[in-house]
Amino acid sequence: MDYEHWKDIIMDEVSYLHELTKYHKQISKQIIPIAQSIFDAYENKHRIFICGNGGSAAQASHLVAELMGKFSQQREPIDAQCLSDNMPLVTAWSNDCNYDTVFSRQLNVARDGDVLICFTTSGKSKNIIEAMRMASTIGMTIILFTGQDRDSVCAELAHREFFVESDITPRIQEMHLLGIHLLCTLIEETLFNGVLWRKNSG
Repeated sequence: MDYEHWKDIIMDEVSYLHELTKYHKQISKQIIPIAQSIFDAYENKHRIFICGNGGSAAQASHLVAELMGKFSQQREPIDAQCLSDNMPLVTAWSNDCNYDTVFSRQLNVARDGDVLICFTTSGKSKNIIEAMRMASTIGMTIILFTGQDRDSVCAELAHREFFVESDITPRIQEMHLLGIHLLCTLIEETLFNGVLWRKNSG
């Protein structure tokens, strides 16, 4: 076993991630408008729908867990649903109908003012594109976590975007996780430590 070689691989990966986090001004510029969209949805009692494929489905589930449960403090839940999580529905619809519409089908219950958050590292996933198109028709606010291509179809459909300047899928996913945690921090600090929390709990 070549431990020194393994150490070099790890250092290269960590160094690359460190380079990405240097874009802190860009990260702030992107995440704050996304947080504002969540604030608006919460104040107006709108729902949040979240979706992704593969590793991005795990990111979607993670964000729902933080919103419906808690991130760092006890507080009331934020109404959120992961469109990737219902395996009987996802597999039945994909098998009997079309995987490209597995998320857009579920958005038929959404309404004007709700929020759709999509995770896609490439910005090219067909079922994400269909979901975003459906959301646009409904009048939802569309938030995109992506990377690789700033001019993707998904990027054109999104109102808010968290874009990672990389074409390496694992690094994009790691930065998306940072974005999730930053978003949850802003949500809890703003909605549940300030005026809104006192208003809603009183």
